[in-house]
Amino acid sequence: MAIGSNIPDEARKETAKAHLDAALSFQQAENYDESEASFLKALEYYPDYADVHLNFGSLLHSEGRYDEAEEHYKKARELNPSDYRGYYYSAYLLTSIQGRKDEGLELFKKALAIEPDDAQLQFYYGQLLTNLGRYDDAEKELLKQIQMAGESSPTCGYLGWVLVRKEKQDLSKAGEYYEKCIKLIPKDEDPSDYLYAFYDLSYIYQELDSMDRAIEYTEKTLNFNPLLYIDLYEVEPSFEKIRGDKRFEGVLKKAYKVYNDYLKENATVMPGSKAPDFELEDIEGNKVKLSNYKGKVVVLNIWATWCGPCQREIPDISDFYGEYKDKDVAVLGVSVDEGMDRGELAEHAKSMGATYPILVGTDDISDAYISKSGSIPETYFIDKDGLVRDFIVGSTDKVSIERKVKKLLK
Repeated sequence: MAIGSNIPDEARKETAKAHLDAALSFQQAENYDESEASFLKALEYYPDYADVHLNFGSLLHSEGRYDEAEEHYKKARELNPSDYRGYYYSAYLLTSIQGRKDEGLELFKKALAIEPDDAQLQFYYGQLLTNLGRYDDAEKELLKQIQMAGESSPTCGYLGWVLVRKEKQDLSKAGEYYEKCIKLIPKDEDPSDYLYAFYDLSYIYQELDSMDRAIEYTEKTLNFNPLLYIDLYEVEPSFEKIRGDKRFEGVLKKAYKVYNDYLKENATVMPGSKAPDFELEDIEGNKVKLSNYKGKVVVLNIWATWCGPCQREIPDISDFYGEYKDKDVAVLGVSVDEGMDRGELAEHAKSMGATYPILVGTDDISDAYISKSGSIPETYFIDKDGLVRDFIVGSTDKVSIERKVKKLLK
């Protein structure tokens, strides 16, 4: 029963709205505990408030509490079936996080049926199909979005991506859309958000034998993010022509300077240094000592349960672990949550999909490893001799981890 059931319905709803506003303010200020408390208070006053369920589901979604989030999204749809957001948020959760693609796409279609003239929603649908690898369908939907709203940088960028990756590649057309994408980037927007366009253009121009443009875009890509892309240009077979160009060595040299400056600014343990040893408990109570992994490549991930980017990378790390755990590679996830016992940490790790060993961190670990910027997640790559060889601050993915580990397994 709602609080104050003897209070008039409108008065209860107004009180619930005040708690909803407070919850959203707390969420914006990243005070998530207070935000959750306010959402729950709003639902006590007015359990059938669709907007509360929708926004509370979004908070739970961002915290990795996916089953709870899904229930609130479902309730929001039931209470307000004419609001496309309940379908759209649910579709994003099911397809992107839970892998329930068919269900998610059906919900997305329902959102589009409610708002057929919403160009932004149409773009999200094309984006979703792109992320699911349904490139022919994505191309049709993105072209439809252009008909509705005109060309924009994000839409042209996604079309470029699709045309490179669809079964029948159209590199010339992909290059045209990517060039439009870059030209249309708003002046107040960070061009590094479109790194994928610069990167793909280096490949496209290489394949079209326009090596001046290929080197130009290789340099632009590496200037923006050498940390991620050095490995790609050095290792990927698809960039053999670029590596064979006499200008590539100079481009790579500049990129390594930027990369080394980044490491000096961020890494607490510099590459080439011995990884500080530790002995910690895992979530099952076993003692785990880093130095016992000598002879293996170690991927050491520093994370916390409250960290959104940490949560998002866990499925990729788990996929990598499943593929490499029997190949002289160890993965250790060290939680730096304060005041969290093993049982609670185990529940969080399980709900987020962690399949690799999770360790309970200490203040000493935080001091020894957390980057100078204080940011997490971060990942250290430790070679078979116990030396740190590489470092990533910020979220990573399976492909990036794999490339860095392969270099250490040679």
